[in-house]
Amino acid sequence: MFQVIPGEVAQALFSASRSGSFDLAEKEVHSIIAKGYPVSQMLSQLYEMVVEADDVSDEHKARICKKFAEDDKNNRLNQWTR
Repeated sequence: MFQVIPGEVAQALFSASRSGSFDLAEKEVHSIIAKGYPVSQMLSQLYEMVVEADDVSDEHKARICKKFAEDDKNNRLNQWTR
C-alpha cells in the first residue's frame, strides 16, 4: 500500500537530519515508523527534498543520494533473505 508521508512530518525529519544531531534525527525516524509510514516512502520523500534543496551543493547532494541508493539496495537485499 502506497502511503505518502504528510509534508510537515517529512519536513521535520529533513530539518532534524540537517541539524547534525543524530538523536534528534533518530527520534523523528522512530516517530514516523510508529505512525505506520513505510521506510521506503520516507527515503523516497527525503530524496526528493534533498534534490530540490537550493541551499545544498550538487556535490553534497550526490553524496547524500549515493548513501540513499546504498541503503535502498541493502533494504531490498534484506527483504529477499527473510
